[in-house]
Amino acid sequence: MVLSNILKNDTATQKVLYLDFELSGTQFRERYSRGIQDNQYVGRYEFSDNLIRSEIKWDDELPAAFKTMGDFLAHSIIQRLSETEAKILIVDNISYLATANTSASSALALMKALKQMKSDYGMSILVLAHTPKRPITKPLTVNDLAGSKMLANFADNLFAIGTSIRAKDLRYIKHIKQRNCPAIYDASNVIVCRLEKPDNFPQFTFVEFDDETHHTTRPYESTNAERTKLIAAAKALATKGLKQRDIAEQLQIGLGTVNRYLQDG
Repeated sequence: MVLSNILKNDTATQKVLYLDFELSGTQFRERYSRGIQDNQYVGRYEFSDNLIRSEIKWDDELPAAFKTMGDFLAHSIIQRLSETEAKILIVDNISYLATANTSASSALALMKALKQMKSDYGMSILVLAHTPKRPITKPLTVNDLAGSKMLANFADNLFAIGTSIRAKDLRYIKHIKQRNCPAIYDASNVIVCRLEKPDNFPQFTFVEFDDETHHTTRPYESTNAERTKLIAAAKALATKGLKQRDIAEQLQIGLGTVNRYLQDG
């Protein structure tokens, strides 16, 4: 089941302005297609006309009228919103400002401007940000936000996506900050998903609701006896016809570990 069937949208169809800081048009087409055949992208996903994607021309110099790139971007976004009449804005992603001939102060300036836009125009705004390299054995917190932690002060809600220690394609979504609503998907009830691309659209497939600790703490094989039990359990499940991925999930060990156990003499 895709994640959108779990987290249902209560609003009607809206026009969305998607501000893409990272991908070029070619990279975007590659992500949302089945692949390349005869130098052409085949099976491209057909987006709704309500999605308006815009790129940033980083090679252009900052106009003299603006002090920071963040100020200039805010001005440009307002112009684009006026042209498109979009009511939802997605910024993907604000962390990129810190590496694109600018600084963290530009990201902060843009966040302040976005917060003001939300109030002035009655908009819904989704801002994506990266996290720096971090051990996946630690729980996700606001402190993991890349760049200035002050960025979080301008957000009403903050969600984080973590990589599960149980499998490379497993992710979990955690609500780590809320201003005016209860935290439903906190550490005790994270949303576990599998990252998949069954056709021409990468997606999160819902797996379960779970405790975050199950995805940050591995049941370590502290003794030879425990390892022997896990090997026996893996082989028994394989005999029953379970796939290695299913065995990994059931025993809460890595897919590579399952493969190694099944080959263990």
